[in-house]
Amino acid sequence: MVKRIGQKLRGAAGASVIMALSIMMVVAALSASMLSIAITAPQVAITQQKEEQAYLAATSTARLLQDILNSSKKSELLTSLTSGTLPQTLRLVNPSGTPTTLIEASVTAVDNSVANKLTVTISAQGYTLKNVTLTYT
Repeated sequence: MVKRIGQKLRGAAGASVIMALSIMMVVAALSASMLSIAITAPQVAITQQKEEQAYLAATSTARLLQDILNSSKKSELLTSLTSGTLPQTLRLVNPSGTPTTLIEASVTAVDNSVANKLTVTISAQGYTLKNVTLTYT
């Protein structure tokens, strides 16, 4: 019986079995790699979205600070940032009256040593903008 199996593997039928097993192994490896990609892709997309949201929150905070520096509330902001303890948390709330925080960021460093320029470091949702220079008149 053992001789018979050995003879079959050496013949055309044996070559077919070995070829079929080889093809099945290749297909299994390709399936595993495609499954791995299918599982990882959504996680990567979610991470990228969170990073983009954090970046946009930090840049929006910088723009908001710039707008405040060019408004009538400039002195209040300068006094608050330069005389207060750091980090200072800034919250932009929904103007409709509902207490929903749209952006929450922290100013962690302030340099007001150059006239009409405020250099700040802003952190929002894990993203940090360092040495953002805001000019005002």
